[in-house]
Amino acid sequence: MKRSGKPNPAAQAAEELQRLRAVAREAHLHALARVEGEIVRVLRCVADDGDDESSRRRGDVRRIVAELKHFDIRVEKGRGKDLRRLDWLVNHLASIVDEWR
Repeated sequence: MKRSGKPNPAAQAAEELQRLRAVAREAHLHALARVEGEIVRVLRCVADDGDDESSRRRGDVRRIVAELKHFDIRVEKGRGKDLRRLDWLVNHLASIVDEWR
């Protein structure tokens, strides 16, 4: 017979795990939106400055292209270190185009 006054630990754990799952999903969605926004911003900066003939910007764009070509992660694994590398790269590219303004 179950005790009616005490909470069931398994039920509590299941409830907390469901809450954690929702928090993780929301955190990932916010992080994804931020990273995609930064990528779009870098893309716009590169596209808007496509006619600029300054040697510094041309060199920066070449550097961006080289870094993008060398960037490789295994998306199917979904590893935290790959996500950190992606976040680092996007922030790095944003810092390059921020220097143009």
